Amino acid sequence: MTEKFKKIIEILNNSDISEQEKDNFLNILLFVPDEDFDELSQTIEQNPKLIREVLDNYKLKKEALENQDKDKWDKALQQEEELES
Repeated sequence: MTEKFKKIIEILNNSDISEQEKDNFLNILLFVPDEDFDELSQTIEQNPKLIREVLDNYKLKKEALENQDKDKWDKALQQEEELES
């Protein structure tokens, strides 16, 4: 386990999110390409509140897929773009 990954786990453990949300966030991290992981971990270290925003976006996307709701999906993509800027 890399030091950056350990740091993210430490931040998660110090946050107020549930254990299930921590697991969800770690699962999301599995999809982050290696070349983007350093930047993501640095961003999270600088602003841990982004964890909540990423989780909320994940939940919205999951609901959109489960309900085949294009409007929700579009909203999730818009939120994601706002997070990136």
